[in-house]
Amino acid sequence: MGIEQRVLDVNGGGGYPAELAKNVEYAATELGNDDLLRLCRDEGEDRTVEVEGAGEPFRFRYLPFHSNLLVENKGGTLWPSSEVLAHFLARRMGEPKLRGRRVVEVGCGVAPLAGLVAARFGAADTVLTDFPEVVAAAQPNIVANGLEERV
Repeated sequence: MGIEQRVLDVNGGGGYPAELAKNVEYAATELGNDDLLRLCRDEGEDRTVEVEGAGEPFRFRYLPFHSNLLVENKGGTLWPSSEVLAHFLARRMGEPKLRGRRVVEVGCGVAPLAGLVAARFGAADTVLTDFPEVVAAAQPNIVANGLEERV
């Protein structure tokens, strides 16, 4: 893969992404660019998204959809198409069809809703892909939803 991510320091645990983003430092070898992670932490907004049948709402911190910062950081938000795909997965596939499957979300962004829905519905292996700085910036959202062991 070439990119190894590891948690360097976790002070506390649980909580919303805004709390986690300030308390979790991430390192990515071959990355060297944590600008998007910083932007999401400093300029982002918190939001919860409910998906039918997926249990508790998903929690995210990302750049607002209307932000000018998205011109250069397109992976820094939760795009409406991701919400549509997440609801499709929940309604049309659900746990019976996702359990034990391998799922790949291409271009997951910092708020990988569709991939996290698949993981909650029992996908055996969920792989999230995007540019390295985007995947690094998605980590606090993955942790905030308690799915770091499944994704």
